[in-house]
Amino acid sequence: MERITISGKERWNYSLNPKMWICGKLSLKGNFAPQTTNAVTTVVTIKSEASWTDTDKKKVLLNSKAQLFLQCSLTMEESERIYECNRAKEIWDTLKIHHEGTIHVKETRIDIGVQKFKIFEMSEEENIDEMYSRFTYIVNELRLLGKIYSPHDIIRKILRCLPNIWRPIVTAITQAKDLNSLALEDLIGTLRTHEVLLQEDKPIKKGKMIALKATQDNLDEAPSQTKENKETEEEKIVQE
Repeated sequence: MERITISGKERWNYSLNPKMWICGKLSLKGNFAPQTTNAVTTVVTIKSEASWTDTDKKKVLLNSKAQLFLQCSLTMEESERIYECNRAKEIWDTLKIHHEGTIHVKETRIDIGVQKFKIFEMSEEENIDEMYSRFTYIVNELRLLGKIYSPHDIIRKILRCLPNIWRPIVTAITQAKDLNSLALEDLIGTLRTHEVLLQEDKPIKKGKMIALKATQDNLDEAPSQTKENKETEEEKIVQE
Protein backbone atom coordinates (compact mmCIF):
# COMPACT_ATOMS: atom_id res chain seq x y z
CA MET A 1 0.00 0.00 0.00
CA GLU A 2 1.43 3.37 -0.99
CA ARG A 3 2.05 5.68 1.95
CA ILE A 4 0.19 9.00 1.88
CA THR A 5 2.12 12.06 3.03
CA ILE A 6 0.59 15.37 4.00
CA SER A 7 2.41 18.65 3.43
CA GLY A 8 2.51 21.45 5.99
CA LYS A 9 -0.08 23.43 4.02
CA GLU A 10 -2.44 20.47 3.86
CA ARG A 11 -2.09 19.89 7.59
CA TRP A 12 -2.96 23.52 8.18
CA ASN A 13 -6.05 23.15 5.98
CA TYR A 14 -7.02 20.07 7.98
CA SER A 15 -6.69 22.03 11.23
CA LEU A 16 -9.02 24.73 9.88
CA ASN A 17 -11.66 22.16 9.01
CA PRO A 18 -14.21 21.87 11.87
CA LYS A 19 -14.69 18.21 11.03
CA MET A 20 -11.03 17.58 11.81
CA TRP A 21 -11.56 18.96 15.31
CA ILE A 22 -14.42 16.48 15.65
CA CYS A 23 -12.01 13.78 14.49
CA GLY A 24 -9.63 14.83 17.23
CA LYS A 25 -12.35 14.47 19.86
CA LEU A 26 -13.31 11.08 18.50
CA SER A 27 -9.69 9.91 18.71
CA LEU A 28 -9.73 10.85 22.39
CA LYS A 29 -13.06 9.20 23.20
CA GLY A 30 -12.65 6.08 21.09
CA ASN A 31 -14.26 4.69 17.99
CA PHE A 32 -17.92 5.46 17.45
CA ALA A 33 -20.21 2.44 17.41
CA PRO A 34 -23.87 3.00 16.50
CA GLN A 35 -26.05 1.75 19.33
CA THR A 36 -29.70 1.24 20.02
CA THR A 37 -31.59 1.05 23.31
CA ASN A 38 -34.48 -1.28 23.91
CA ALA A 39 -37.45 0.80 25.08
CA VAL A 40 -38.66 -1.94 27.42
CA THR A 41 -35.51 -3.47 28.91
CA THR A 42 -33.30 -0.35 28.41
CA VAL A 43 -30.57 -2.69 27.22
CA VAL A 44 -28.04 -1.04 24.92
CA THR A 45 -26.92 -3.08 21.93
CA ILE A 46 -24.67 -2.41 18.95
CA LYS A 47 -26.55 -1.81 15.71
CA SER A 48 -25.92 -4.00 12.72
CA GLU A 49 -24.37 -2.20 9.77
CA ALA A 50 -27.52 -2.73 7.74
CA SER A 51 -29.57 -0.71 10.26
CA TRP A 52 -27.25 2.30 10.37
CA THR A 53 -28.92 5.63 9.72
CA ASP A 54 -27.34 8.40 7.64
CA THR A 55 -26.26 10.12 10.89
CA ASP A 56 -24.64 6.91 12.10
CA LYS A 57 -22.78 6.53 8.81
CA LYS A 58 -21.47 10.11 9.01
CA LYS A 59 -20.17 9.57 12.54
CA VAL A 60 -18.48 6.32 11.58
CA LEU A 61 -16.90 8.03 8.58
CA LEU A 62 -15.57 10.83 10.78
CA ASN A 63 -14.05 8.24 13.05
CA SER A 64 -12.28 6.63 10.09
CA LYS A 65 -11.02 10.04 9.03
CA ALA A 66 -9.57 10.57 12.50
CA GLN A 67 -7.57 7.36 12.16
CA LEU A 68 -6.42 8.25 8.64
CA PHE A 69 -5.45 11.77 9.70
CA LEU A 70 -3.28 10.46 12.54
CA GLN A 71 -1.61 7.86 10.34
CA CYS A 72 -0.82 10.29 7.50
CA SER A 73 0.67 12.84 9.89
CA LEU A 74 3.28 10.46 11.28
CA THR A 75 6.84 9.83 10.20
CA MET A 76 7.85 6.37 9.05
CA GLU A 77 9.49 5.68 12.41
CA GLU A 78 6.37 6.59 14.37
CA SER A 79 4.16 4.67 11.96
CA GLU A 80 5.96 1.50 12.99
CA ARG A 81 4.93 2.12 16.60
CA ILE A 82 1.22 2.14 15.76
CA TYR A 83 1.39 -0.68 13.21
CA GLU A 84 -0.80 -3.00 15.29
CA CYS A 85 -3.32 -0.31 16.30
CA ASN A 86 -6.70 -0.77 14.66
CA ARG A 87 -8.55 2.24 16.09
CA ALA A 88 -7.89 5.96 16.35
CA LYS A 89 -8.10 5.76 20.14
CA GLU A 90 -5.37 3.11 20.24
CA ILE A 91 -3.14 5.21 17.96
CA TRP A 92 -3.64 8.28 20.13
CA ASP A 93 -2.91 6.45 23.40
CA THR A 94 0.19 4.78 21.96
CA LEU A 95 1.66 8.07 20.74
CA LYS A 96 0.77 9.80 24.00
CA ILE A 97 2.60 7.21 26.08
CA HIS A 98 5.59 7.28 23.73
CA HIS A 99 6.01 11.06 23.83
CA GLU A 100 4.82 11.84 27.35
CA GLY A 101 5.44 8.53 29.09
CA THR A 102 3.24 7.02 31.74
CA ILE A 103 1.72 9.22 34.45
CA HIS A 104 4.66 8.50 36.76
CA VAL A 105 7.23 9.30 34.06
CA LYS A 106 5.36 12.46 33.12
CA GLU A 107 5.29 13.70 36.72
CA THR A 108 9.01 12.98 37.07
CA ARG A 109 9.78 14.94 33.90
CA ILE A 110 7.66 17.84 35.18
CA ASP A 111 9.55 17.85 38.50
CA ILE A 112 12.89 17.92 36.66
CA GLY A 113 11.68 20.72 34.36
CA VAL A 114 10.39 22.80 37.27
CA GLN A 115 13.74 22.44 39.00
CA LYS A 116 15.52 23.59 35.82
CA PHE A 117 13.17 26.58 35.71
CA LYS A 118 13.90 27.53 39.32
CA ILE A 119 17.71 27.34 39.10
CA PHE A 120 17.99 28.84 35.61
CA GLU A 121 20.63 31.59 35.38
CA MET A 122 22.14 33.59 32.55
CA SER A 123 25.91 33.17 32.36
CA GLU A 124 28.15 36.18 31.83
CA GLU A 125 29.42 34.74 28.53
CA GLU A 126 25.91 34.57 27.05
CA ASN A 127 24.00 37.25 25.22
CA ILE A 128 20.28 37.86 25.61
CA ASP A 129 19.29 35.79 22.57
CA GLU A 130 21.31 32.78 23.72
CA MET A 131 19.87 32.99 27.23
CA TYR A 132 16.31 33.41 25.96
CA SER A 133 16.70 30.43 23.61
CA ARG A 134 17.77 28.15 26.48
CA PHE A 135 15.02 29.47 28.72
CA THR A 136 12.31 29.08 26.05
CA TYR A 137 13.29 25.45 25.52
CA ILE A 138 12.67 24.70 29.22
CA VAL A 139 9.35 26.57 29.27
CA ASN A 140 8.08 24.88 26.08
CA GLU A 141 9.11 21.44 27.34
CA LEU A 142 7.06 22.02 30.50
CA ARG A 143 4.12 23.36 28.50
CA LEU A 144 3.99 20.16 26.45
CA LEU A 145 3.84 18.20 29.70
CA GLY A 146 0.94 20.31 30.97
CA LYS A 147 2.90 22.62 33.30
CA ILE A 148 2.19 26.15 32.07
CA TYR A 149 3.74 29.31 33.53
CA SER A 150 1.96 32.62 33.15
CA PRO A 151 3.67 35.46 31.21
CA HIS A 152 4.04 37.30 34.53
CA ASP A 153 5.97 34.39 36.10
CA ILE A 154 8.18 34.08 33.00
CA ILE A 155 9.01 37.80 33.00
CA ARG A 156 9.86 37.82 36.71
CA LYS A 157 12.08 34.77 36.28
CA ILE A 158 13.97 36.35 33.36
CA LEU A 159 14.62 39.48 35.41
CA ARG A 160 15.88 37.38 38.33
CA CYS A 161 18.20 35.23 36.20
CA LEU A 162 20.28 38.12 34.85
CA PRO A 163 23.86 38.69 36.14
CA ASN A 164 24.68 41.50 38.60
CA ILE A 165 25.82 43.83 35.82
CA TRP A 166 22.19 43.95 34.67
CA ARG A 167 20.89 45.04 38.09
CA PRO A 168 20.45 48.76 37.18
CA ILE A 169 18.23 47.97 34.16
CA VAL A 170 16.28 45.37 36.16
CA THR A 171 15.58 47.97 38.84
CA ALA A 172 14.56 50.52 36.20
CA ILE A 173 12.17 48.07 34.52
CA THR A 174 10.50 46.96 37.75
CA GLN A 175 9.99 50.57 38.86
CA ALA A 176 8.91 52.05 35.53
CA LYS A 177 6.73 49.26 34.15
CA ASP A 178 3.81 47.18 35.37
CA LEU A 179 5.09 43.60 35.19
CA ASN A 180 1.53 42.26 35.14
CA SER A 181 0.80 43.97 31.82
CA LEU A 182 4.32 44.00 30.34
CA ALA A 183 4.58 41.92 27.15
CA LEU A 184 7.38 39.37 27.01
CA GLU A 185 8.49 40.63 23.57
CA ASP A 186 8.79 44.18 24.94
CA LEU A 187 10.97 42.97 27.81
CA ILE A 188 13.32 41.05 25.51
CA GLY A 189 13.52 44.07 23.20
CA THR A 190 14.44 46.35 26.11
CA LEU A 191 17.12 43.92 27.27
CA ARG A 192 18.59 43.68 23.76
CA THR A 193 18.81 47.47 23.58
CA HIS A 194 20.54 47.64 26.96
CA GLU A 195 22.91 44.86 25.87
CA VAL A 196 24.15 47.06 23.00
CA LEU A 197 24.96 49.82 25.50
CA LEU A 198 26.79 47.38 27.75
CA GLN A 199 28.92 46.20 24.82
CA GLU A 200 29.91 49.79 24.02
CA ASP A 201 30.85 50.51 27.64
CA LYS A 202 33.05 47.44 27.99
CA PRO A 203 36.75 48.38 28.53
CA ILE A 204 39.40 47.02 26.19
CA LYS A 205 40.82 43.81 27.59
CA LYS A 206 44.31 43.94 29.10
CA GLY A 207 45.64 41.37 26.62
CA LYS A 208 44.58 43.54 23.71
CA MET A 209 46.17 46.63 25.31
CA ILE A 210 49.49 44.80 25.68
CA ALA A 211 49.34 43.68 22.05
CA LEU A 212 48.63 47.24 20.88
CA LYS A 213 51.49 48.58 22.99
CA ALA A 214 53.90 45.99 21.62
CA THR A 215 52.89 46.84 18.07
CA GLN A 216 53.44 50.55 18.69
CA ASP A 217 56.87 49.89 20.25
CA ASN A 218 57.88 47.90 17.17
CA LEU A 219 56.83 50.79 14.94
CA ASP A 220 58.86 53.24 17.06
CA GLU A 221 61.96 51.03 16.95
CA ALA A 222 61.85 50.48 13.19
CA PRO A 223 63.15 53.96 12.14
CA SER A 224 66.03 53.86 14.67
CA GLN A 225 67.07 50.39 13.52
CA THR A 226 67.04 51.57 9.90
CA LYS A 227 69.22 54.56 10.83
CA GLU A 228 71.74 52.34 12.66
CA ASN A 229 71.94 49.95 9.70
CA LYS A 230 72.55 52.89 7.34
CA GLU A 231 75.39 54.29 9.54
CA THR A 232 77.04 50.86 9.67
CA GLU A 233 76.99 50.56 5.89
CA GLU A 234 78.53 54.04 5.50
CA GLU A 235 81.36 53.15 7.89
CA LYS A 236 82.17 50.04 5.87
CA ILE A 237 82.40 52.12 2.66
CA VAL A 238 84.82 54.66 4.27
CA GLN A 239 87.09 51.93 5.59
CA GLU A 240 87.32 50.39 2.14
